[in-house]
Amino acid sequence: MKTKKLPVKQQLSISCQRCCKSVGMYLDPANYIAEEKDIARFYAARGFEVCEHNGLLLLIHSNLPCPNLATNGCTIYEKRPEICRGYSGIDDMGDECLWSGLPQHKKAGKKTKKQNRDHK
Repeated sequence: MKTKKLPVKQQLSISCQRCCKSVGMYLDPANYIAEEKDIARFYAARGFEVCEHNGLLLLIHSNLPCPNLATNGCTIYEKRPEICRGYSGIDDMGDECLWSGLPQHKKAGKKTKKQNRDHK
């Protein structure tokens, strides 16, 4: 039986799976009554990793894997939701994303998140 060779991006995703092993959310401190440092402490105390993003938003991560993730990748890959199809780890992880080393993404990794969205 012949096995179909997977595209490079899909191979990298399967080897990394970082985007599928955790969830990240952006918070706008302007939407809170509390100060930014108190918001950060609140989420950090609950097990979230808190990072500043572009000096405006807080990015919080938690290790909540996708229920469709298996050792060899996504169990619903062909029918995955649009949000998964359009997501690029470069937006959140920059050079830490394995895709950032691909020729078609080298310049995209330097763009802002808004520029990446506008480019799609």
